[in-house]
Amino acid sequence: MSPYYHARVPRLTNFLEVGPTDEPPWLPDEQVFPTRDGARELRLAKAGELRMGLTYWSEMRLVEHGRDITDRHPVLLSAVGHGPVPLGCLEPWSTSGENLAVTSLRSDVSGLQEGFLLYDLTLKHVMAARQGRWGLRTCAWSPTELLVLAVSNDGAEVVGAEGKHGWRIGFAAGLPTVEVAGWTESGRFCFWNAARLETGTSSIRFVEHMDGGLVAEEDVDPMLLLPYDAAKYASLSRDEWVLVMGRGTRGIGRLLDGWSLGRFDPTSQRLELGIYRPTSDPYPLPPLGAEPGGRIGQMGCSVGLRWVSMEVGE
Repeated sequence: MSPYYHARVPRLTNFLEVGPTDEPPWLPDEQVFPTRDGARELRLAKAGELRMGLTYWSEMRLVEHGRDITDRHPVLLSAVGHGPVPLGCLEPWSTSGENLAVTSLRSDVSGLQEGFLLYDLTLKHVMAARQGRWGLRTCAWSPTELLVLAVSNDGAEVVGAEGKHGWRIGFAAGLPTVEVAGWTESGRFCFWNAARLETGTSSIRFVEHMDGGLVAEEDVDPMLLLPYDAAKYASLSRDEWVLVMGRGTRGIGRLLDGWSLGRFDPTSQRLELGIYRPTSDPYPLPPLGAEPGGRIGQMGCSVGLRWVSMEVGE
């Protein structure tokens, strides 16, 4: 590792509680991703479901200076298959706005394949593609180079625009899912949420973009950042649908214990993590009909989503 990298260590600062939010736990009707100069937009809409829990955007549109240019890119439309897979943390445009990273959901003889592809809008061709059964979680361009950080349930990797494999770090089974990932402003480091190997404590792990070497790890323990009276709700089952989110939606109890959502704004370098917290005392829940865990007298509580914000610095 060079002395320059030793001198600039990434860190988290300026922690702020964002407060309660009415943001629903389901997908919005549409997501719009503009380029940095605002000249182009990627618009994803009309969420569909191929099977239980496998959601995709059935409509993808490209807009340039207010005009729909989607039909000019048939190669891209074909490459995404059924449509892009929704990601909670996505930075699809390269800094120049000429290159696009978009997720894909395709069917072949081996079944459904999730993945992502890198597309050149000027040359109208796919520069690189990755497909597999890997549960992609985040995908983001470097702010300084044609490199994409892709993090899935089983590992993190950096891929070059021509498909050259930079590095890959595999994750052990049973670790918390990745909810947020991105790059520092200089592009020298990338990061994602993880669990410390020694203690299991939630953290943000920073690695060098060149080789994936660990350079820093900052704790983001939800019990310290967004505390609640855990003893009061300790008896609630962590494996049953005991958290009432509203609109006829319930979540499993373990959502009280770990981060559920994440988002990162590369322009402001603000990172946010969300977790569910009780908004009522425990109370008996009505049964869920024939669903597992639908026993009479099951205790649960109402919950709301709360966020904590922090700044990524170097």
